[in-house]
Amino acid sequence: MSAKTKAQLLADIEALKKGLAKLQAVKAEPHQKNGVSKKQAHALVERVKELECLYGISRIVETPGISMPEILQGCVELLPPAWQYPQTTCARIMLDNKEYKTGNFRKTKWKLASEIKVEGKRAGTVEVFCLEEQPKEYEGPFLKEEHALINAVAERLGRIIQRVMAQERIEHLNHVLRAIRDVNQLIVREKNRAKLIREVCSTLTETRGYSTAWIMLLDERGEYFDSAASGLGKGFTSLQRELKQGKFPACMQRAQSQPGPAEINDPSSTCAGCPITDIYSDKGRVTSLLKHDGTVYGVLSISFGIDLVVDDEELSLIKEVAGDIAFAMHSTELGKKNSQIETRFRLAANAGSDLIYEWGLKNNNLEWFGGIDEHLGYEPGTIPRTIEGWVNLIHPDDVELLEDSVEHHRTSTELIMEEYRVRQKNGAWRHWVDRGLPVLDEEGKPIKWIGVCIDVTETKRAEKIIQEERDKAQEYLDIAEVIFITLNKKGQVTLVNNKGNQILGYHEDELIGKSWFDTCIPEQSRKEVRQVFKKIMAGELELTKYYENHILTRSGEERIIAWHNTSLSDEKQNIIGTLSSGEDITERIQSEEQIKSLSKFPDENPNPVLRFSEDGKILYASHSSAPLLTKWGKTVGENAPPDWKKKIINSFSSGENQEFEAVVEDRIFSFILTPIKDMGYVNAYGRDISEQKQSEEEIQALNAELEARVVERTAQLEAANHELESFTYSVSHDLRAPLRAMSGFSNILVEEYGEQLPKEAQRFLDLIEDNSHKMGSLIDDLLLFSRTGKQALDVQKVNCTGIVEQTLADLQVEQNDREIEVVVGKLPACRADPALIKQVFINLLSNAFKFTKGKKKSRVEISSKIIKGETVYFVKDNGAGFDMRYADKLFGVFQRLHSTADFEGTGVGLAIVQRIIQRHGGKVWAEAEIDKGAIFYFTVGENDEN
Repeated sequence: MSAKTKAQLLADIEALKKGLAKLQAVKAEPHQKNGVSKKQAHALVERVKELECLYGISRIVETPGISMPEILQGCVELLPPAWQYPQTTCARIMLDNKEYKTGNFRKTKWKLASEIKVEGKRAGTVEVFCLEEQPKEYEGPFLKEEHALINAVAERLGRIIQRVMAQERIEHLNHVLRAIRDVNQLIVREKNRAKLIREVCSTLTETRGYSTAWIMLLDERGEYFDSAASGLGKGFTSLQRELKQGKFPACMQRAQSQPGPAEINDPSSTCAGCPITDIYSDKGRVTSLLKHDGTVYGVLSISFGIDLVVDDEELSLIKEVAGDIAFAMHSTELGKKNSQIETRFRLAANAGSDLIYEWGLKNNNLEWFGGIDEHLGYEPGTIPRTIEGWVNLIHPDDVELLEDSVEHHRTSTELIMEEYRVRQKNGAWRHWVDRGLPVLDEEGKPIKWIGVCIDVTETKRAEKIIQEERDKAQEYLDIAEVIFITLNKKGQVTLVNNKGNQILGYHEDELIGKSWFDTCIPEQSRKEVRQVFKKIMAGELELTKYYENHILTRSGEERIIAWHNTSLSDEKQNIIGTLSSGEDITERIQSEEQIKSLSKFPDENPNPVLRFSEDGKILYASHSSAPLLTKWGKTVGENAPPDWKKKIINSFSSGENQEFEAVVEDRIFSFILTPIKDMGYVNAYGRDISEQKQSEEEIQALNAELEARVVERTAQLEAANHELESFTYSVSHDLRAPLRAMSGFSNILVEEYGEQLPKEAQRFLDLIEDNSHKMGSLIDDLLLFSRTGKQALDVQKVNCTGIVEQTLADLQVEQNDREIEVVVGKLPACRADPALIKQVFINLLSNAFKFTKGKKKSRVEISSKIIKGETVYFVKDNGAGFDMRYADKLFGVFQRLHSTADFEGTGVGLAIVQRIIQRHGGKVWAEAEIDKGAIFYFTVGENDEN
């Protein structure tokens, strides 16, 4: 693009920005009101159409994978809409004796034409015809701006064609050099034939991008010798079996019957019966003999996807690679192979390129083939043929890059792939792409490099201009406050603006090329939306111009978008994708739904809801208020009954809520009047309390009945307790008389006749005496147990530390002969009956001393601690302990966890402790482990700590 054209385009774009609002006004209102003449408005619209045409060409060129015929057909379709009378305009582009024209094309005498030039030479023309003459007041059939537009289109097409040709040339040369390099490196390096053919197959599928590759080697009799494959998986096993049996496939038979590689584009029919036909069902296939000096060493077969174009050069490459493999099979001297490859490359270089070089590592010479000097504007032979001389022509910013590459490739076999700038004689800089491959010695080390340099200066300039234009167009999309997004026929994102990235939460690079449905449509609707899109792309459904649906953001949030859609078509009017602009209406939809929901709220309430004016007129009544209105005989708009009206006026004037009850259809309601003074009305909210009232009456009746039952049960309990006390007193006195007699008579027998009695009889008398004492103790404990349950509590502040010290002193007399460590910790004072609390400590400490008798060193600790804000007293020992499985029996009367033979006692002491603690509103529990001691805890309600 010339500087003048570029400046004009920038100016037009700026004018477009400023004139869009004005253009909309022109369209929407009479011209006189806007101060814009009809002719001016028409001119502004025409300029917008021209810019849209230029931008549309840029977008077509940037379409991934688009071919040159598709570009030209797409461009020719853009021309008529850019002219002032698109309905009567047609266009044609002529290039390489091929024409690309609009559907209504017809030659007339009204014609505009401009030449398409590539590298300064005429390559074709752009033609626009007007199908009928237009009035002269509109400058005849063509505007002067349209003359400039067709020239700009022709100039741009020339740059596009030149760039595409350069890109295709570079891409093709990269594939050729990489394949030749990698295969020949394998041939030079690998001496094992089986490994060589395996790696060649892998290289062909990985480097060139073929789908599959397989090689079969033949022995001197022409029979199967060895084979290898890549990309065929287990299917190759079946083919190997047939090859070993001499059943050669159709592709190999065709290759044997013709001089060059056999190309098969319909393997499903041509290769019917081949074990691997299913693998080739959607692929083309090329097979070449491994032939050298008239001897066939085997066959090389490759397949390629339908999107891979295999031209004559590609077939020549396959044949050359097959020849190299055949030569490797034939030759035992790898040095000869290097020489052959080098010679072949030199011939190809001199025949097909003017920028080929050979760099010898031994002498560091740089030999050029073709017009390197002339290309840079020098006389032949002027440029030094050394690396150092070449470096002097390199741009200062690129020198370090080139020097590093030179040093690296003195020992490396990696492909040379560099890009740098070279100075012409006139001082201008040219952009070069350098690609080279190594020639290796017998040890696989590089001895020289052969490469090609491609001048991509014009391609760089064209790419820069196109990118600048694309960036400007993207600016228009990015300043928009709606989503812009385009999808291709597969549903993949091809364009998205900043607003779209912002709403979706993705970066542009994360969306381009990704499936719109898998990435941005919620799972529950993904399948349905995808099916609709497929039908639209297939032409089975018409695209909906406007619809609303949910999209899925990166964070997992769903948003509601209102879409405006249009389809994108190719030159044959086939749908190739969609363009959509979308507005995020999530908040609006949510607000509408909330308002709708709130409007239903009063009627959804099962209880009455009403609104009154400040003077008592009924303004609103919910459905649930109907029975109340029926009772009143009123409707909305009438005054409320006098009693209600009085309450409403009082509530509004005082500004306070008023509550009252009312009966409606045998139901009791509680109403609350709420004044809204700033709005001038009073709201009434009712609540059905019929069940509540009924429950209250039932509760009152139950309470009265319960109180009567309590009085009756209390009297019965008091009578039972009185009888129990009498029984206990009688039993204790009636039992003591026989016990005293038994004890007295046994003592008389011992004193009077002790010496005359046998020892066995004396033992029996001792047992009688001992059991009499135990029975007496048991009666005493039972009496104590009975008294603790009925005597009145003398609650006062108790010094627990003093009681424990007094109890220890009383019990120490019985333990004088034992070594016992007694530890008394912090014991806060509490409110309790002093005598009963002392009995608790007596019983617990007696047990602690009793159950530690078996220990050499006994330890007893009396202390307290705070648990959940409550003071807990405890007595801890290191004695016999007990099994916690039987802890629930511990505080029962006559319940013992140890035998009387091991530890004496009546089994009533802990029951007495529990009864005393419960009477004080506390609780008691124990923890223990056999032979490791026990801890007894208890609380007594109030104390100094709580």
